[in-house]
Amino acid sequence: MAEISSHREMNKTSLGWFLHGAKQLFSIPALILIMSFVGFGGLTAETGMSVWQAMFLAVSTWALPSAVVVAGAILTDVPFYATVFAVALASIRLMPM
Repeated sequence: MAEISSHREMNKTSLGWFLHGAKQLFSIPALILIMSFVGFGGLTAETGMSVWQAMFLAVSTWALPSAVVVAGAILTDVPFYATVFAVALASIRLMPM
């Protein structure tokens, strides 16, 4: 029976694969990720960043913890090199990937 279900999944069209992935939007991990970025948006609004700056920061950093470190450093006027060091420490865990 497992061979039949895997054979069906191999024959999905692009729309079928899209809908299969779209169903995963309504899951606990997706909800956690969405709420994390909502909180990040609130933090960046508090720092005085524009929406475009916050979007660039979210896209250009490896993970959300690094973006939170940068936003927190902006909020507390931390020197640039200290911010770079803190972001490196927050991102070093991703190096093996």
